[in-house]
Amino acid sequence: MNPEQWWYWNDLFNKKQIKNLHKICKKTKTSSFVDSPAEKVTKTSNVSGIYWKSVQPYLQDFHERIKITNTLQCGYNIYDLSDYDFVLFNKYDSKNKAQYEWHRDGSNSFVNDFKFTVLINLSLEKYEGGHLHLFNQGPQHIKNLDKAGSAIIFKSSINHKITPVTKGIRHSMSLFIKGPRFI
Repeated sequence: MNPEQWWYWNDLFNKKQIKNLHKICKKTKTSSFVDSPAEKVTKTSNVSGIYWKSVQPYLQDFHERIKITNTLQCGYNIYDLSDYDFVLFNKYDSKNKAQYEWHRDGSNSFVNDFKFTVLINLSLEKYEGGHLHLFNQGPQHIKNLDKAGSAIIFKSSINHKITPVTKGIRHSMSLFIKGPRFI
């Protein structure tokens, strides 16, 4: 895959930080969040919406890395996350072979678009399956995201999927970096 389409960090978060993020997400998930998966796409994960302000103290350094990566690699005009932007806490459970089929992330807004999709592996236990695949001249398993504590950002227009989890539970966090609408 074109290295200018995605960027990753291994061991960005340690086990203690991951446990703290789990606690925050369980404590602060909001009932006003409505998940809207891509149309006509199978998505069997459990998703909770968390306000950015709840996790910002733990993710601010990573957010700065995202902005620097954008500046050096893409040059998109992007917005800072507001306190009330949602981040998603995802649970992929092997009990229902949770997955998310091929899709692209995007906005229904007339004024902004998703520029980047950000995924963080927050798994607390070993699991099997649940692999991120990006599509560029064919599907590619992104092995870097298989390890807890790793993170990836990629252009939201890239087709991607999470394969079914076949054993255990995979947890992740998703953020969407927005900017003015592409013309």
